[in-house]
Amino acid sequence: FKVEDGVQLDKTIPRMLIHSFVENSIKHGVRMAEKDPLLELIVSRDRNAYKILIRDNGPGLNSKPKKQPPGTGKGLQIIDEMIDLFYQLEGVRINYSLEDLSLKNPDLQGTDVKVIVPV
Repeated sequence: FKVEDGVQLDKTIPRMLIHSFVENSIKHGVRMAEKDPLLELIVSRDRNAYKILIRDNGPGLNSKPKKQPPGTGKGLQIIDEMIDLFYQLEGVRINYSLEDLSLKNPDLQGTDVKVIVPV
C-alpha cells in the first residue's frame, strides 16, 4: 500500500468503492496466482485527479480459470450503480478502467484497475 505525496486522505469517495475492487482482485487475482501472490494499491494525485491503482498478479481478465470462485457475478454492476449514485449526489464523475497486463506484455500476468477521481 502506497500513498504518494500530495494526496489528501479526507477526499470523499463512495463508501466501499475501493473495497469492492480490492475484493475482486483478491478473489479473482491473488487467490488464483500461480506463485508469490501480490496485491498493490497505489494512490497518487495530479492537478486534475486522484488516481488509485489496484494491481494483482493473478491470471488476468482474459484467462479462463480452472475453478471459478463463488459469487454473484454482479460486482462491476454494483460498482457502476454506486458511481452513478455518487455522481447524482455529489456531481463528481468517477471513472475506472480494467486492463489485463498480458495484453501490454505477454511476460506479465495480472490485472490493473485504475480509478480516477476528479479533484
